[in-house]
Amino acid sequence: PPFPQAPEAAAAPARAEPMLEPTSHGLAPVPQHAGSHGLLADLSHGARLAASGLAGRLRAWPRRLRFGAAGGAAVAVLAVVGLAAGWFSSGPPAAQPTPAHSPATTGPLIGNPALFQDQRGFSLNVPGDWKQGRTSSYIDFTDPGDPGRKLRVNVEKAGGTAEQFLVAAETQLKKHPDKCTAPYTRVALRMDVTLAGRPAAELEYTCGRDQQTRRGLWRATVTGRRAYEFFLTVEVGRWRESLDVYHEAVRSYQLNLSGTGN
Repeated sequence: PPFPQAPEAAAAPARAEPMLEPTSHGLAPVPQHAGSHGLLADLSHGARLAASGLAGRLRAWPRRLRFGAAGGAAVAVLAVVGLAAGWFSSGPPAAQPTPAHSPATTGPLIGNPALFQDQRGFSLNVPGDWKQGRTSSYIDFTDPGDPGRKLRVNVEKAGGTAEQFLVAAETQLKKHPDKCTAPYTRVALRMDVTLAGRPAAELEYTCGRDQQTRRGLWRATVTGRRAYEFFLTVEVGRWRESLDVYHEAVRSYQLNLSGTGN
């Protein structure tokens, strides 16, 4: 089926693909000096101490050597302070992965939920005021006030696992910039999730860059050589406020495969 829509971090001096932020386990805290304000102040304090000690040594050197050494020391101090201040940063941070598990609750996460039941053997809650658009394969539910917010549900043939299905879907997203504006970026691929009580997989990704970036979450489970799936795609500026739509779909999703050949 058609696929949704994607950030590339601009590195200096050359372009580089965005990366997920690593966790910083085991890093020792930087000691704080009285009146300092974090790492930059510590580095500046150390630079001043080093510079004052170096100045005393330089006075004893021949005049010709003093100028060269002083210039090198100044460059070194600027480099230290520049690193602390972020002068050489590689651009805006990559998208942070969304928590994989939906909030624990026994009731709907959205206002005005509407139960959608499909003859192919699944059901889920969708926003009751979102407009339904049906094709021969998938069904879209779109926010009437914002066409950029969309939930798509579908069932497709799948010969492998849910993870393999989403990796294949990811390949299609990369191949079709008309459906997923380049650059495509994977934020996370998770296998520790479920759907309707079954093992599932979840793909989180972005399409495009800057203010045109779109973000998506796609979950699927495979049974009877079919992938039961849905994804949310939304402009990045409305990502957080749209997540309850996705989490409610996860929470309410049910499979009823009797009479469907599974």
